[in-house]
Amino acid sequence: MDAIFSRSILVSLFCAAIHCFFNLIISLPIVMFFENLLLFIFSFYSRDYTEYKKRKC
Repeated sequence: MDAIFSRSILVSLFCAAIHCFFNLIISLPIVMFFENLLLFIFSFYSRDYTEYKKRKC
């Protein structure tokens, strides 16, 4: 009984690890794309803001 229980735990952990690995492979490009997009928007706005402050002063 103990051996079967520990084996099922190992199998479920292995399946969870594979699942997380595939989720990372699938979601990583999307996450990187959104991070680059956010960085681009942030740099664009900060550059605009500094230009605006320079013009205002």
